[in-house]
Amino acid sequence: MNVNHVNAISRAAKEILTSHFGLEIKQEKPSAGTGSVPSDNVAVILGIKGDLTGQIIVTFSRDTALKIVGTMMGGWRF
Repeated sequence: MNVNHVNAISRAAKEILTSHFGLEIKQEKPSAGTGSVPSDNVAVILGIKGDLTGQIIVTFSRDTALKIVGTMMGGWRF
């Protein structure tokens, strides 16, 4: 995948998670290709279709995933 696409998607995701969910993001190095997803994380798989095709897998710690869900549910605390 084109590094410019990866960087643009990473920047947009970080900005959304910071501005909409109030999360402090520690972005790790993106990777492409095959690999494993840590089993102690929550993984979100996004399908991409159109000019770009494929999948983006984003992982969050359990605590971060719960903060995102809580915010989406109107401020619930888990």
